[in-house]
Amino acid sequence: MKPEFTGARGSNTGDDFHEWWALRASLRLLNPNTKLKAISVEGVFLKNKKNKELTEWDAVDCGLYFGGYNVEEANSIVIEQLKYSSASP
Repeated sequence: MKPEFTGARGSNTGDDFHEWWALRASLRLLNPNTKLKAISVEGVFLKNKKNKELTEWDAVDCGLYFGGYNVEEANSIVIEQLKYSSASP
């Protein structure tokens, strides 16, 4: 019998993968020599929270901010779209 990976079980596995990936990436923040300043999960960091111009970026899985703590201040931003399949890890 083949395991079932649809529905909530498969979705939860993907969520777990995203959270563990972000946690692992955040360990880089502990290095005092890193240029990485912030990591966002599920969206991007905006300096002005009332700025609605970037709502299309709400689906970003993780954002890595180098040289600043938000979109407006960072020198560079790496956008990570994570994909995980519990049926085919």
